[in-house]
Amino acid sequence: MEFDINSWMVAWTPSHPGEIEVNEWPDKRGWSNRYYLKRDVGSREKLSKWQKMMLMFVDFNICVVRDGIDPQKAHSEFLKIKEYRNIISPDIEDAR
Repeated sequence: MEFDINSWMVAWTPSHPGEIEVNEWPDKRGWSNRYYLKRDVGSREKLSKWQKMMLMFVDFNICVVRDGIDPQKAHSEFLKIKEYRNIISPDIEDAR
């Protein structure tokens, strides 16, 4: 499953080790209801693609640094976002 910069959201529950999932936005199926925290792209509609990409990395940072989500778990989930894969260092596995 792959999402573009306008069609994803992240949901997570900070705990040890914590759970995280990147999936479709808007969440019409309710997949994110099992998580405590959520960030979606709904309020970012008028931003440029680069601004949206910057906020995607801010979201990653919030999950990992503030809330203690395992960096590899977060990375694996964020790989579902096309722009994340395209902008990370090309020598990282699964980057494009």
